[in-house]
Amino acid sequence: MSHQAYTDDELLDWIQTLSENGEPPTSAEIQASEGPSYTTYFRRFGSWNRAVKAAGFEPRTSVSIKEYTEQGLLDWARAVADDGTLTRSQMLKSDGPHPETYTERFGSWHDAVEAAGLDRPTEITTLAHTLRATDPEEVFGDG
Repeated sequence: MSHQAYTDDELLDWIQTLSENGEPPTSAEIQASEGPSYTTYFRRFGSWNRAVKAAGFEPRTSVSIKEYTEQGLLDWARAVADDGTLTRSQMLKSDGPHPETYTERFGSWHDAVEAAGLDRPTEITTLAHTLRATDPEEVFGDG
């Protein structure tokens, strides 16, 4: 799917398309797919788990938020950060805690980033992260 305005049905159909053996895709699998981004689902449904439920699945259970110490979460965030800035996309690509874990523990993603002593991304840093993660031919063509 290309970058476009998706209907709710299209978003939910994409979750169903990527599901395997009755299990919904993970948010990391959505982020790595060629379809709508995790951020699209987060903005539309309020959380990845709400999108999964709307698509007719039970959210996958992962490590309980209680199993992470506050210090462990902050240390992981610092390790994943690039140039002192941390985005949800970076966290999704890591093998660590899900961004929603940070939101639940710290009240918001931005509060977690600040608690780790990191900078919140600006539009410029978000664009830079996107461009680094994008195939240049896809952006600029092959010639």
